[in-house]
Amino acid sequence: MSGICGYFRQDGRHIEEQVFADMLFLLERQGPDDQAYWQNGSVALGHTLLKTTRESEHEAQPSTLDGKTWLTADARIDGRVELIAKLHSKDVTVSQSVTDDHLILHAYAVWGADCLEHLIGDFAFILWDEKQKQLFCATDHMGVSPLYSAQVRGGFLVSNNLTAIRAHPQISNVLNEQAIGDYLMFRLNFTPDSTSFRDIKKLPAGHSIIVNQDTMRMQQYWSVPKPDYKRRTQAQYLEEFGSLFKQSVADRMRTDSIGTHLSGGMDSTSITAMLAELRNEGGANDVNAYTHAPPIGRPNLEQPYAEAIAQKLNIPLRVFNGKDRVLANDIDGIADLPPEPSFAQRESPRFKIFADSASKSSSF
Repeated sequence: MSGICGYFRQDGRHIEEQVFADMLFLLERQGPDDQAYWQNGSVALGHTLLKTTRESEHEAQPSTLDGKTWLTADARIDGRVELIAKLHSKDVTVSQSVTDDHLILHAYAVWGADCLEHLIGDFAFILWDEKQKQLFCATDHMGVSPLYSAQVRGGFLVSNNLTAIRAHPQISNVLNEQAIGDYLMFRLNFTPDSTSFRDIKKLPAGHSIIVNQDTMRMQQYWSVPKPDYKRRTQAQYLEEFGSLFKQSVADRMRTDSIGTHLSGGMDSTSITAMLAELRNEGGANDVNAYTHAPPIGRPNLEQPYAEAIAQKLNIPLRVFNGKDRVLANDIDGIADLPPEPSFAQRESPRFKIFADSASKSSSF
């Protein structure tokens, strides 16, 4: 995902340029395709670009439509056809190839903070509104794209990378004992707005935050809706699910080459089958599947099923085995260190799968 960061001096002073440069440096790994920043006295936004869609080939962030509202975003906006139609109904003309960051800017220009009622997908963004003199930040409904923040003397820091927040000298290394305890006992953090560090907060899923010179206000814009049960036939349920499933997969097919994990189980098999169907309809030039074989001595339950499915769907399959673990010498400096503990093992096959998939999808 692309790297984003923002620094707002609420006391009106100019930001410390070296601190902001350090934040951007720690985001370079996330955005190897381009790095840029925008600064106006007491506020600065930074962006390191990772191109993941055809439209992102034309992104130039931080971005603006009018020189007054600036945005840095890590976003894949889904339901683009419907959103563009809504904008057209408001006399806003945008093309079908509009970049995701410009979609967010257009939505904000029309609906203000209520734009979140019209955005779906995986996104985290930081927006500076010069007219209101405030930051407006949000993360998506499920919190797929994270957003971290911290209050420092006279200022506010925000980024989708926890390590970038720690670049500020006022951010201590003091741990959050409650979060560490939750991790050790339950493998998860029961407090959605906390992190492993006392000074750094995480924006919960489906929340936004507005920061101006005097206040900082967080609010929830979405929660899981109560089910609205309707009497339907089995055929109607199947038809609706099939339509939604196809659209959700299609929304993620915005490159000419697609990589997918294929374990041989029901979930990944269903997704891979839909990718093959959409490929045959012209949604992508090719689809590549990957599966992970365990080290020798452990039962290999997935590979035979994955191979049978790939053959049936006429999809190339690469198998990566887990016999070689990546040890400490694979960690290349502080930017490669995970900011918080995780039970996920650092194995070379996982990174090789990502690297191979990225190399095949490098051209849009």
